Amino acid sequence: KNNSLLKKSIALLTAAVITFSASFVLSVFAESGINPSVNGNLYTYEVEQGTLVKDAYVNQTIPNYSGTGSVNILAAGSEVTMNINVSQAGNYKVYVYGSNNDGNNKCDYFSVNNGTNYLVAIPSSAKNTWFPAEPGTENWVGGVLIPKTLDNGFLFNAGLNTIKISVNWGYAYYDK
Repeated sequence: KNNSLLKKSIALLTAAVITFSASFVLSVFAESGINPSVNGNLYTYEVEQGTLVKDAYVNQTIPNYSGTGSVNILAAGSEVTMNINVSQAGNYKVYVYGSNNDGNNKCDYFSVNNGTNYLVAIPSSAKNTWFPAEPGTENWVGGVLIPKTLDNGFLFNAGLNTIKISVNWGYAYYDK
């Protein structure tokens, strides 16, 4: 009988710890203003939840977007910034899902914490479909920009970090 009571007590305590941990994690992410969807160790942030500047706007032009739409950034000075939290400082791989609606190559800037502007390139083949672009440094292959990705990913601080996508060639759509 004592063994059964001990098992029930351990199960209840474990459930309380898991509930507290999940609540704590959600409250940390809620401070950023952008709540990610989480699948294992993959965190997805919706670009349309960011802060839009100048000629950046949310739309539903490209089909099959996640969330409530995507963001189109147009003229010089247009950008979207997203403040996100990470629990641990370190290097993280980043993929930016982008598209175009005219079948042309697109290239914009990507930075973390207002650091170096890297390039995020959306190929012409991503017309009306989402392409997972990995930002990197300038690299032209056969007349097409294919950024050389950072082997170790991008350095993030523990806590709040700012990701910015800003116009370079412009007229690209960004989903997540």
